[in-house]
Amino acid sequence: MAVSPACFAHLTRELMSLAEGRVVLSQEGGYCLDSLGESMAWCVEALLGNECPALPPLKGVCDSASETILNVIKALQPYWNCFQCQVKPLENKKPIQNEAVSSTTPDDQPSQGGEGNGAADPTAEVRAVGDRLQKELALSRPTHRTGLVYDEQMKLHKAFNHPERPERISRIYAKHQEHGLVTRCHRLKSRKVTDEELRTCHLDILIDNVKMTSKHTARELIDIQHKHNVSKYSRDVYLHPDTYLCASIAAGCVLNLVDAVLTNQVLNAVGIVRPPGHHADSAVIAGFCFFNNVAIASRYAQNKYGVKRVLIVDWDVHHGNGTQRILEEDPSVLYISLHRHERGAFYPPGPEGAADRVGKGRGRGYNVNIGWNTGQQGGMGDAEYLAAFHHVIMPLAYEFQPELVFISAGFDAAKGDPLGGCMVSPEGYGHMTHMLCSLANGRVITVLEGGYNLHSISVSMAMCTRVMLGDPCPDITPGIPALCGMQAIYDAAKAHESFWTSMKNEVDILETMIYTEEVKEESGSEKETGAETK
Repeated sequence: MAVSPACFAHLTRELMSLAEGRVVLSQEGGYCLDSLGESMAWCVEALLGNECPALPPLKGVCDSASETILNVIKALQPYWNCFQCQVKPLENKKPIQNEAVSSTTPDDQPSQGGEGNGAADPTAEVRAVGDRLQKELALSRPTHRTGLVYDEQMKLHKAFNHPERPERISRIYAKHQEHGLVTRCHRLKSRKVTDEELRTCHLDILIDNVKMTSKHTARELIDIQHKHNVSKYSRDVYLHPDTYLCASIAAGCVLNLVDAVLTNQVLNAVGIVRPPGHHADSAVIAGFCFFNNVAIASRYAQNKYGVKRVLIVDWDVHHGNGTQRILEEDPSVLYISLHRHERGAFYPPGPEGAADRVGKGRGRGYNVNIGWNTGQQGGMGDAEYLAAFHHVIMPLAYEFQPELVFISAGFDAAKGDPLGGCMVSPEGYGHMTHMLCSLANGRVITVLEGGYNLHSISVSMAMCTRVMLGDPCPDITPGIPALCGMQAIYDAAKAHESFWTSMKNEVDILETMIYTEEVKEESGSEKETGAETK
Protein backbone atom coordinates (compact mmCIF):
# COMPACT_ATOMS: atom_id res chain seq x y z
CA MET A 1 0.00 0.00 0.00
CA ALA A 2 1.13 3.56 -0.56
CA VAL A 3 -1.24 5.86 1.37
CA SER A 4 0.64 8.93 2.56
CA PRO A 5 0.33 10.38 6.09
CA ALA A 6 -1.12 13.56 4.59
CA CYS A 7 -3.87 11.58 2.88
CA PHE A 8 -5.10 10.28 6.25
CA ALA A 9 -5.58 13.91 7.33
CA HIS A 10 -7.82 14.52 4.32
CA LEU A 11 -9.83 11.35 5.03
CA THR A 12 -10.27 12.42 8.66
CA ARG A 13 -11.41 15.89 7.64
CA GLU A 14 -13.97 14.41 5.26
CA LEU A 15 -15.45 12.30 8.07
CA MET A 16 -15.61 15.40 10.29
CA SER A 17 -18.41 16.76 8.10
CA LEU A 18 -20.65 14.05 9.60
CA ALA A 19 -22.42 13.87 12.97
CA GLU A 20 -21.76 17.58 13.61
CA GLY A 21 -18.06 16.80 13.88
CA ARG A 22 -18.40 14.15 16.60
CA VAL A 23 -15.58 11.90 15.45
CA VAL A 24 -13.61 9.41 17.57
CA LEU A 25 -10.23 8.36 16.22
CA SER A 26 -9.23 4.93 17.52
CA GLN A 27 -5.90 3.51 16.43
CA GLU A 28 -5.91 -0.07 15.15
CA GLY A 29 -3.15 -1.59 12.99
CA GLY A 30 -0.04 -0.05 11.48
CA TYR A 31 3.41 -1.50 11.99
CA CYS A 32 5.87 0.92 10.38
CA LEU A 33 6.46 3.14 13.38
CA ASP A 34 7.51 6.21 11.41
CA SER A 35 4.50 6.17 9.07
CA LEU A 36 2.19 5.26 11.96
CA GLY A 37 3.38 8.22 14.02
CA GLU A 38 3.20 10.68 11.11
CA SER A 39 -0.25 9.46 10.07
CA MET A 40 -1.71 9.69 13.55
CA ALA A 41 -0.22 13.13 14.04
CA TRP A 42 -1.80 14.44 10.86
CA CYS A 43 -5.16 12.92 11.79
CA VAL A 44 -5.01 14.70 15.15
CA GLU A 45 -4.12 17.95 13.35
CA ALA A 46 -7.30 17.49 11.30
CA LEU A 47 -9.36 16.76 14.41
CA LEU A 48 -8.03 20.00 15.94
CA GLY A 49 -9.41 21.87 12.94
CA ASN A 50 -6.03 22.72 11.44
CA GLU A 51 -5.52 22.88 7.71
CA CYS A 52 -4.79 19.73 5.74
CA PRO A 53 -1.40 19.54 4.03
CA ALA A 54 -1.55 19.75 0.24
CA LEU A 55 -1.33 16.46 -1.62
CA PRO A 56 0.47 16.00 -4.93
CA PRO A 57 -1.92 16.01 -7.93
CA LEU A 58 -3.91 12.77 -7.84
CA LYS A 59 -3.88 11.14 -11.25
CA GLY A 60 -6.72 8.65 -10.92
CA VAL A 61 -7.62 5.32 -9.41
CA CYS A 62 -5.71 2.15 -10.39
CA ASP A 63 -7.65 -0.57 -12.21
CA SER A 64 -7.87 -2.96 -9.28
CA ALA A 65 -9.13 -0.26 -6.90
CA SER A 66 -11.62 0.94 -9.50
CA GLU A 67 -12.92 -2.58 -9.93
CA THR A 68 -13.32 -2.94 -6.16
CA ILE A 69 -15.24 0.37 -5.90
CA LEU A 70 -17.57 -0.58 -8.74
CA ASN A 71 -18.21 -4.02 -7.22
CA VAL A 72 -19.06 -2.45 -3.86
CA ILE A 73 -21.54 -0.08 -5.55
CA LYS A 74 -23.19 -2.97 -7.37
CA ALA A 75 -23.42 -5.02 -4.17
CA LEU A 76 -24.98 -2.18 -2.17
CA GLN A 77 -27.22 -0.81 -4.90
CA PRO A 78 -30.35 -2.74 -3.80
CA TYR A 79 -30.07 -1.33 -0.28
CA TRP A 80 -29.03 2.32 -0.66
CA ASN A 81 -30.87 4.93 -2.70
CA CYS A 82 -27.69 6.98 -3.10
CA PHE A 83 -26.41 4.28 -5.48
CA GLN A 84 -29.58 4.22 -7.55
CA CYS A 85 -30.40 6.61 -10.37
CA GLN A 86 -31.23 6.35 -14.05
CA VAL A 87 -30.42 9.01 -16.61
CA LYS A 88 -29.78 9.10 -20.33
CA PRO A 89 -26.20 8.82 -21.61
CA LEU A 90 -24.92 11.53 -23.92
CA GLU A 91 -25.92 10.73 -27.48
CA ASN A 92 -22.43 11.61 -28.70
CA LYS A 93 -20.15 9.03 -27.14
CA LYS A 94 -17.04 10.49 -28.71
CA PRO A 95 -14.97 12.97 -26.68
CA ILE A 96 -16.17 16.51 -27.27
CA GLN A 97 -12.56 17.57 -27.74
CA ASN A 98 -9.93 14.90 -28.04
CA GLU A 99 -6.82 16.82 -27.02
CA ALA A 100 -5.70 15.43 -23.68
CA VAL A 101 -5.18 17.89 -20.87
CA SER A 102 -3.64 17.12 -17.50
CA SER A 103 -3.13 19.22 -14.41
CA THR A 104 -0.07 21.39 -14.11
CA THR A 105 3.03 19.33 -13.46
CA PRO A 106 4.07 19.59 -9.81
CA ASP A 107 7.29 21.38 -9.05
CA ASP A 108 8.83 18.42 -7.20
CA GLN A 109 8.75 15.29 -9.34
CA PRO A 110 9.22 11.97 -7.52
CA SER A 111 12.58 10.45 -8.27
CA GLN A 112 12.57 7.43 -10.53
CA GLY A 113 14.53 4.35 -9.48
CA GLY A 114 17.25 3.50 -12.00
CA GLU A 115 20.09 1.06 -12.37
CA GLY A 116 22.42 1.04 -9.41
CA ASN A 117 20.08 3.13 -7.24
CA GLY A 118 18.73 0.17 -5.29
CA ALA A 119 15.27 -0.06 -3.77
CA ALA A 120 13.93 3.02 -2.01
CA ASP A 121 13.76 2.88 1.78
CA PRO A 122 10.04 3.42 2.63
CA THR A 123 10.85 4.46 6.21
CA ALA A 124 13.27 7.14 5.04
CA GLU A 125 10.73 8.35 2.49
CA VAL A 126 8.05 8.69 5.17
CA ARG A 127 10.45 10.68 7.36
CA ALA A 128 11.39 12.96 4.48
CA VAL A 129 7.77 13.63 3.53
CA GLY A 130 6.80 14.23 7.15
CA ASP A 131 9.69 16.64 7.72
CA ARG A 132 8.83 18.56 4.55
CA LEU A 133 5.15 18.89 5.43
CA GLN A 134 5.93 19.99 8.99
CA LYS A 135 8.35 22.64 7.77
CA GLU A 136 5.90 23.91 5.16
CA LEU A 137 3.06 24.25 7.65
CA ALA A 138 5.30 25.70 10.36
CA LEU A 139 6.47 28.38 7.98
CA SER A 140 3.04 29.04 6.50
CA ARG A 141 0.78 28.86 9.57
CA PRO A 142 -0.89 32.28 9.76
CA THR A 143 -1.37 34.52 12.76
CA HIS A 144 -5.18 34.54 12.45
CA ARG A 145 -7.59 31.98 11.05
CA THR A 146 -10.19 33.99 9.12
CA GLY A 147 -10.04 37.51 7.70
CA LEU A 148 -13.13 39.58 6.93
CA VAL A 149 -13.61 42.72 4.87
CA TYR A 150 -16.66 44.98 4.77
CA ASP A 151 -17.09 48.66 3.93
CA GLU A 152 -20.30 50.67 4.38
CA GLN A 153 -19.43 52.77 1.32
CA MET A 154 -20.41 49.85 -0.90
CA LYS A 155 -24.05 50.58 0.04
CA LEU A 156 -24.05 53.85 -1.94
CA HIS A 157 -24.74 52.16 -5.30
CA LYS A 158 -28.53 51.77 -5.37
CA ALA A 159 -31.75 51.97 -7.37
CA PHE A 160 -35.41 52.05 -6.44
CA ASN A 161 -37.00 48.62 -5.91
CA HIS A 162 -34.12 46.59 -7.39
CA PRO A 163 -33.10 43.15 -6.07
CA GLU A 164 -29.37 44.07 -6.02
CA ARG A 165 -29.79 46.49 -3.13
CA PRO A 166 -27.54 47.87 -0.39
CA GLU A 167 -29.27 45.86 2.33
CA ARG A 168 -27.75 42.68 0.90
CA ILE A 169 -24.39 43.40 2.51
CA SER A 170 -25.65 45.25 5.58
CA ARG A 171 -27.94 42.36 6.54
CA ILE A 172 -25.16 39.81 6.02
CA TYR A 173 -22.80 41.85 8.17
CA ALA A 174 -25.48 42.26 10.84
CA LYS A 175 -26.00 38.50 10.93
CA HIS A 176 -22.26 38.02 11.36
CA GLN A 177 -22.38 40.44 14.30
CA GLU A 178 -25.39 38.68 15.78
CA HIS A 179 -23.57 35.34 15.74
CA GLY A 180 -20.35 36.81 17.16
CA LEU A 181 -18.46 36.10 13.93
CA VAL A 182 -17.13 39.63 13.38
CA THR A 183 -15.22 39.60 16.66
CA ARG A 184 -13.83 36.14 15.89
CA CYS A 185 -12.53 37.26 12.49
CA HIS A 186 -9.50 39.45 11.81
CA ARG A 187 -10.86 42.68 10.29
CA LEU A 188 -9.09 43.76 7.12
CA LYS A 189 -9.04 47.20 5.56
CA SER A 190 -10.79 48.12 2.35
CA ARG A 191 -9.25 49.90 -0.62
CA LYS A 192 -9.99 50.83 -4.22
CA VAL A 193 -8.75 48.80 -7.13
CA THR A 194 -6.26 50.53 -9.46
CA ASP A 195 -6.61 50.91 -13.22
CA GLU A 196 -3.55 48.71 -13.70
CA GLU A 197 -5.18 45.93 -11.69
CA LEU A 198 -8.43 46.29 -13.62
CA ARG A 199 -6.63 46.01 -16.95
CA THR A 200 -5.53 42.46 -16.14
CA CYS A 201 -9.13 41.45 -16.95
CA HIS A 202 -10.94 44.43 -18.46
CA LEU A 203 -10.51 46.64 -21.51
CA ASP A 204 -10.24 50.40 -21.17
CA ILE A 205 -13.67 50.85 -22.75
CA LEU A 206 -15.34 49.02 -19.86
CA ILE A 207 -13.26 50.81 -17.23
CA ASP A 208 -14.08 54.20 -18.78
CA ASN A 209 -17.80 53.39 -19.01
CA VAL A 210 -17.92 52.60 -15.30
CA LYS A 211 -15.77 55.58 -14.34
CA MET A 212 -17.99 58.03 -16.18
CA THR A 213 -20.92 57.23 -13.85
CA SER A 214 -19.35 59.52 -11.24
CA LYS A 215 -19.61 62.48 -13.62
CA HIS A 216 -23.38 62.35 -14.16
CA THR A 217 -26.48 62.90 -12.10
CA ALA A 218 -28.79 60.05 -11.25
CA ARG A 219 -31.35 61.35 -13.75
CA GLU A 220 -28.79 61.49 -16.56
CA LEU A 221 -27.63 57.97 -15.78
CA ILE A 222 -31.16 56.60 -16.22
CA ASP A 223 -30.93 57.55 -19.88
CA ILE A 224 -27.34 56.35 -20.24
CA GLN A 225 -27.93 52.93 -18.67
CA HIS A 226 -30.32 51.91 -21.46
CA LYS A 227 -27.40 51.16 -23.78
CA HIS A 228 -26.22 48.45 -21.39
CA ASN A 229 -29.64 46.74 -21.30
CA VAL A 230 -31.50 44.69 -23.88
CA SER A 231 -34.55 46.94 -23.60
CA LYS A 232 -35.64 50.20 -22.04
CA TYR A 233 -37.39 48.33 -19.23
CA SER A 234 -34.65 45.79 -18.50
CA ARG A 235 -33.31 45.67 -14.94
CA ASP A 236 -30.07 43.93 -15.93
CA VAL A 237 -27.84 46.97 -15.29
CA TYR A 238 -28.56 50.13 -13.36
CA LEU A 239 -26.20 53.07 -12.89
CA HIS A 240 -25.74 55.50 -10.01
CA PRO A 241 -23.30 58.38 -9.39
CA ASP A 242 -21.53 56.14 -6.85
CA THR A 243 -21.41 53.01 -9.02
CA TYR A 244 -17.71 53.41 -9.83
CA LEU A 245 -16.81 54.08 -6.20
CA CYS A 246 -18.64 50.98 -4.97
CA ALA A 247 -17.38 48.70 -7.75
CA SER A 248 -13.78 49.83 -7.28
CA ILE A 249 -13.99 49.27 -3.50
CA ALA A 250 -15.55 45.80 -3.98
CA ALA A 251 -12.72 44.73 -6.30
CA GLY A 252 -10.06 46.32 -4.10
CA CYS A 253 -11.42 44.61 -0.99
CA VAL A 254 -11.02 41.20 -2.61
CA LEU A 255 -7.42 42.04 -3.49
CA ASN A 256 -6.77 42.86 0.17
CA LEU A 257 -8.13 39.41 1.02
CA VAL A 258 -5.59 37.90 -1.35
CA ASP A 259 -2.79 39.89 0.29
CA ALA A 260 -3.85 38.75 3.75
CA VAL A 261 -4.05 35.07 2.81
CA LEU A 262 -0.86 34.91 0.76
CA THR A 263 1.23 36.83 3.30
CA ASN A 264 0.01 34.50 6.09
CA GLN A 265 -1.86 37.13 8.05
CA VAL A 266 -4.89 34.82 7.85
CA LEU A 267 -5.55 31.25 6.75
CA ASN A 268 -8.74 32.04 4.83
CA ALA A 269 -10.91 35.08 4.21
CA VAL A 270 -14.45 36.32 3.60
CA GLY A 271 -15.48 39.29 1.46
CA ILE A 272 -18.91 40.85 2.11
CA VAL A 273 -18.84 42.97 -1.02
CA ARG A 274 -21.10 44.42 -3.70
CA PRO A 275 -21.79 44.94 -6.54
CA PRO A 276 -21.15 41.37 -7.66
CA GLY A 277 -18.78 40.60 -10.52
CA HIS A 278 -19.07 37.24 -12.28
CA HIS A 279 -21.19 38.40 -15.24
CA ALA A 280 -18.77 41.20 -16.22
CA ASP A 281 -16.41 40.12 -19.01
CA SER A 282 -13.47 41.99 -20.49
CA ALA A 283 -15.61 44.54 -22.34
CA VAL A 284 -19.24 44.29 -21.16
CA ILE A 285 -20.99 45.07 -17.88
CA ALA A 286 -24.02 42.86 -17.29
CA GLY A 287 -26.14 41.06 -14.72
CA PHE A 288 -25.74 43.68 -11.94
CA CYS A 289 -21.93 43.33 -12.39
CA PHE A 290 -19.28 45.92 -13.30
CA PHE A 291 -15.80 44.64 -12.40
CA ASN A 292 -15.16 40.90 -12.19
CA ASN A 293 -13.90 40.79 -8.61
CA VAL A 294 -12.79 37.14 -8.51
CA ALA A 295 -11.18 37.08 -11.97
CA ILE A 296 -9.20 40.23 -11.11
CA ALA A 297 -8.16 38.68 -7.79
CA SER A 298 -7.00 35.51 -9.55
CA ARG A 299 -4.75 37.50 -11.87
CA TYR A 300 -3.52 39.56 -8.92
CA ALA A 301 -2.52 36.42 -7.00
CA GLN A 302 -0.68 35.10 -10.04
CA ASN A 303 1.10 38.35 -10.90
CA LYS A 304 2.08 39.49 -7.40
CA TYR A 305 2.65 36.20 -5.61
CA GLY A 306 3.44 33.76 -8.41
CA VAL A 307 0.50 31.46 -7.68
CA LYS A 308 0.56 28.76 -10.34
CA ARG A 309 -2.81 27.05 -9.96
CA VAL A 310 -6.07 28.78 -8.97
CA LEU A 311 -9.43 27.06 -8.48
CA ILE A 312 -12.65 29.07 -8.75
CA VAL A 313 -15.88 27.37 -7.65
CA ASP A 314 -18.89 29.46 -8.62
CA TRP A 315 -22.09 28.24 -6.95
CA ASP A 316 -24.21 31.29 -7.85
CA VAL A 317 -27.44 30.04 -9.43
CA HIS A 318 -26.58 32.00 -12.59
CA HIS A 319 -23.72 30.93 -14.82
CA GLY A 320 -20.61 33.10 -14.41
CA ASN A 321 -20.36 33.85 -18.12
CA GLY A 322 -18.05 36.81 -17.55
CA THR A 323 -15.56 34.77 -15.54
CA GLN A 324 -15.69 32.00 -18.13
CA ARG A 325 -15.00 34.38 -21.02
CA ILE A 326 -12.06 36.02 -19.25
CA LEU A 327 -10.38 32.78 -18.18
CA GLU A 328 -11.45 30.10 -20.69
CA GLU A 329 -8.08 30.02 -22.49
CA ASP A 330 -6.02 29.87 -19.28
CA PRO A 331 -4.87 26.42 -18.04
CA SER A 332 -3.60 27.89 -14.77
CA VAL A 333 -7.17 28.59 -13.57
CA LEU A 334 -9.73 25.79 -13.17
CA TYR A 335 -13.19 27.37 -13.28
CA ILE A 336 -16.16 25.26 -12.13
CA SER A 337 -19.70 26.64 -12.22
CA LEU A 338 -22.88 25.11 -10.78
CA HIS A 339 -25.91 26.90 -12.16
CA ARG A 340 -29.36 26.62 -13.67
CA HIS A 341 -28.96 26.33 -17.40
CA GLU A 342 -32.40 25.20 -18.60
CA ARG A 343 -30.87 24.44 -22.01
CA GLY A 344 -29.88 28.08 -22.44
CA ALA A 345 -33.19 29.62 -21.35
CA PHE A 346 -32.11 30.70 -17.85
CA TYR A 347 -30.10 33.90 -17.33
CA PRO A 348 -27.61 34.47 -18.86
CA PRO A 349 -29.36 33.08 -21.95
CA GLY A 350 -27.47 31.08 -24.55
CA PRO A 351 -25.27 28.00 -24.80
CA GLU A 352 -22.24 29.21 -22.81
CA GLY A 353 -23.26 27.44 -19.62
CA ALA A 354 -23.62 24.01 -21.25
CA ALA A 355 -21.48 21.04 -20.23
CA ASP A 356 -19.75 20.90 -23.61
CA ARG A 357 -18.22 24.36 -23.14
CA VAL A 358 -14.92 23.05 -21.77
CA GLY A 359 -12.61 25.97 -22.55
CA LYS A 360 -10.64 27.17 -25.54
CA GLY A 361 -7.09 26.72 -26.81
CA ARG A 362 -4.66 25.83 -24.03
CA GLY A 363 -7.53 26.20 -21.58
CA ARG A 364 -9.54 23.27 -22.92
CA GLY A 365 -10.48 21.06 -20.02
CA TYR A 366 -10.21 23.85 -17.46
CA ASN A 367 -13.75 25.20 -17.79
CA VAL A 368 -16.37 22.99 -16.14
CA ASN A 369 -20.11 23.65 -16.32
CA ILE A 370 -22.58 21.71 -14.21
CA GLY A 371 -25.78 23.18 -15.63
CA TRP A 372 -29.12 22.10 -14.17
CA ASN A 373 -31.83 21.45 -16.77
CA THR A 374 -34.99 21.08 -14.70
CA GLY A 375 -37.64 21.85 -17.31
CA GLN A 376 -37.96 25.32 -15.76
CA GLN A 377 -39.05 23.69 -12.49
CA GLY A 378 -35.98 24.60 -10.44
CA GLY A 379 -35.87 22.88 -7.09
CA MET A 380 -32.23 21.76 -7.06
CA GLY A 381 -31.08 21.50 -3.47
CA ASP A 382 -28.57 20.02 -1.07
CA ALA A 383 -28.72 16.52 -2.56
CA GLU A 384 -27.83 17.67 -6.08
CA TYR A 385 -25.17 20.16 -5.01
CA LEU A 386 -23.42 17.71 -2.68
CA ALA A 387 -23.55 15.02 -5.38
CA ALA A 388 -21.89 17.46 -7.78
CA PHE A 389 -19.16 18.08 -5.22
CA HIS A 390 -18.57 14.37 -4.59
CA HIS A 391 -18.59 13.27 -8.24
CA VAL A 392 -17.07 16.24 -10.11
CA ILE A 393 -15.76 19.18 -8.08
CA MET A 394 -13.65 17.47 -5.43
CA PRO A 395 -12.18 14.76 -7.72
CA LEU A 396 -11.16 17.49 -10.18
CA ALA A 397 -9.79 19.68 -7.40
CA TYR A 398 -7.62 16.88 -5.99
CA GLU A 399 -6.27 16.14 -9.46
CA PHE A 400 -5.61 19.83 -10.17
CA GLN A 401 -4.25 20.59 -6.66
CA PRO A 402 -4.78 24.39 -6.53
CA GLU A 403 -2.54 26.69 -4.53
CA LEU A 404 -5.42 29.11 -3.91
CA VAL A 405 -9.21 28.62 -3.94
CA PHE A 406 -11.86 31.26 -4.60
CA ILE A 407 -15.55 30.69 -3.95
CA SER A 408 -17.77 32.91 -6.09
CA ALA A 409 -20.42 32.68 -3.42
CA GLY A 410 -23.75 33.68 -4.82
CA PHE A 411 -26.58 32.62 -2.51
CA ASP A 412 -29.43 32.84 -5.02
CA ALA A 413 -29.67 29.02 -5.13
CA ALA A 414 -30.75 29.23 -1.48
CA LYS A 415 -34.25 28.44 -0.28
CA GLY A 416 -36.58 31.39 -0.75
CA ASP A 417 -34.56 33.35 -3.28
CA PRO A 418 -36.92 35.24 -5.63
CA LEU A 419 -34.72 34.75 -8.70
CA GLY A 420 -33.09 31.35 -8.21
CA GLY A 421 -35.92 28.90 -7.60
CA CYS A 422 -33.60 26.38 -5.89
CA MET A 423 -33.55 24.86 -2.42
CA VAL A 424 -29.99 24.85 -1.04
CA SER A 425 -29.95 25.18 2.75
CA PRO A 426 -27.46 27.07 4.93
CA GLU A 427 -26.27 23.65 6.09
CA GLY A 428 -25.65 22.66 2.48
CA TYR A 429 -23.49 25.74 1.91
CA GLY A 430 -21.60 24.90 5.10
CA HIS A 431 -20.78 21.39 3.89
CA MET A 432 -19.63 22.65 0.49
CA THR A 433 -17.36 25.19 2.19
CA HIS A 434 -15.98 22.49 4.48
CA MET A 435 -14.95 20.36 1.51
CA LEU A 436 -13.22 23.22 -0.29
CA CYS A 437 -11.30 24.18 2.86
CA SER A 438 -9.41 20.88 2.62
CA LEU A 439 -7.66 22.21 -0.50
CA ALA A 440 -4.66 24.52 -1.00
CA ASN A 441 -3.43 24.17 2.60
CA GLY A 442 -6.69 25.85 3.63
CA ARG A 443 -6.12 28.99 1.54
CA VAL A 444 -9.75 29.70 0.61
CA ILE A 445 -11.32 33.09 -0.15
CA THR A 446 -15.13 33.41 -0.18
CA VAL A 447 -16.49 36.38 -2.15
CA LEU A 448 -20.15 37.38 -2.24
CA GLU A 449 -21.78 37.33 -5.66
CA GLY A 450 -25.59 37.18 -6.00
CA GLY A 451 -28.45 36.27 -3.67
CA TYR A 452 -31.55 38.37 -3.18
CA ASN A 453 -33.54 37.00 -0.25
CA LEU A 454 -32.09 39.02 2.63
CA HIS A 455 -32.69 36.33 5.24
CA SER A 456 -31.38 33.45 3.10
CA ILE A 457 -28.17 35.19 2.09
CA SER A 458 -27.48 36.33 5.66
CA VAL A 459 -27.79 32.93 7.34
CA SER A 460 -26.11 31.12 4.44
CA MET A 461 -23.00 33.32 4.31
CA ALA A 462 -22.79 33.31 8.10
CA MET A 463 -22.76 29.51 7.98
CA CYS A 464 -19.86 29.58 5.48
CA THR A 465 -17.91 31.90 7.76
CA ARG A 466 -18.54 29.66 10.79
CA VAL A 467 -17.12 26.67 8.93
CA MET A 468 -14.11 28.68 7.77
CA LEU A 469 -13.51 29.65 11.41
CA GLY A 470 -13.31 25.94 12.21
CA ASP A 471 -16.76 25.30 13.67
CA PRO A 472 -18.14 21.81 13.00
CA CYS A 473 -20.42 21.23 10.05
CA PRO A 474 -24.11 21.20 11.01
CA ASP A 475 -26.11 18.02 10.66
CA ILE A 476 -27.73 17.61 7.25
CA THR A 477 -30.14 15.21 5.58
CA PRO A 478 -29.83 16.08 1.90
CA GLY A 479 -32.13 13.37 0.49
CA ILE A 480 -31.75 11.72 -2.90
CA PRO A 481 -30.63 13.74 -5.97
CA ALA A 482 -33.24 14.31 -8.66
CA LEU A 483 -32.70 12.50 -11.95
CA CYS A 484 -32.24 15.76 -13.85
CA GLY A 485 -29.55 16.73 -11.32
CA MET A 486 -27.67 13.47 -11.80
CA GLN A 487 -27.98 13.95 -15.55
CA ALA A 488 -26.22 17.31 -15.32
CA ILE A 489 -23.48 15.81 -13.14
CA TYR A 490 -23.01 12.90 -15.53
CA ASP A 491 -22.91 15.22 -18.55
CA ALA A 492 -20.21 17.37 -16.94
CA ALA A 493 -18.09 14.33 -16.03
CA LYS A 494 -18.56 12.83 -19.49
CA ALA A 495 -17.56 16.10 -21.17
CA HIS A 496 -14.25 16.08 -19.29
CA GLU A 497 -13.32 12.40 -19.24
CA SER A 498 -10.84 12.92 -22.09
CA PHE A 499 -9.10 15.67 -20.10
CA TRP A 500 -9.01 14.39 -16.54
CA THR A 501 -8.29 10.89 -15.24
CA SER A 502 -10.56 11.51 -12.27
CA MET A 503 -13.49 12.19 -14.58
CA LYS A 504 -12.95 8.93 -16.42
CA ASN A 505 -13.12 7.19 -13.05
CA GLU A 506 -16.27 9.11 -12.12
CA VAL A 507 -17.97 8.31 -15.43
CA ASP A 508 -17.39 4.62 -14.70
CA ILE A 509 -18.85 5.03 -11.21
CA LEU A 510 -21.85 7.05 -12.41
CA GLU A 511 -22.60 4.58 -15.17
CA THR A 512 -22.47 1.74 -12.65
CA MET A 513 -24.99 3.63 -10.52
CA ILE A 514 -27.07 4.68 -13.49
CA TYR A 515 -27.29 1.67 -15.74
CA THR A 516 -28.58 -1.36 -13.91
CA GLU A 517 -28.69 -4.59 -15.90
CA GLU A 518 -32.42 -4.19 -16.36
CA VAL A 519 -32.00 -0.70 -17.82
CA LYS A 520 -29.18 -1.88 -20.11
CA GLU A 521 -31.38 -4.72 -21.40
CA GLU A 522 -34.30 -2.35 -21.98
CA SER A 523 -32.01 0.08 -23.75
CA GLY A 524 -30.65 -2.67 -25.97
CA SER A 525 -34.10 -3.98 -26.91
CA GLU A 526 -35.33 -0.48 -27.69
CA LYS A 527 -32.39 0.10 -30.01
CA GLU A 528 -33.25 -3.15 -31.82
CA THR A 529 -36.84 -1.97 -32.36
CA GLY A 530 -35.75 1.55 -33.22
CA ALA A 531 -37.45 3.03 -30.18
CA GLU A 532 -35.99 6.03 -28.36
CA THR A 533 -33.95 5.37 -25.22
CA LYS A 534 -35.95 6.17 -22.10
